[in-house]
Amino acid sequence: MNLYALYWLLLYIYKICKEDLYTSVTENNNKIQDIVRLKETVIQFSYKSTSRNEKSVHTFS
Repeated sequence: MNLYALYWLLLYIYKICKEDLYTSVTENNNKIQDIVRLKETVIQFSYKSTSRNEKSVHTFS
């Protein structure tokens, strides 16, 4: 195998790995944003339920 073919093979592998890494980071960011939205929704729902019924106690960690 000559150096030219080796160069293009390594470049191709690098591009594939770079795209996979970017995709996984983007997917993780989307998951984190979904978790934050869910937590905010749960907190808002809990505040609404405590305003209706003051006897119930909700703790947040």
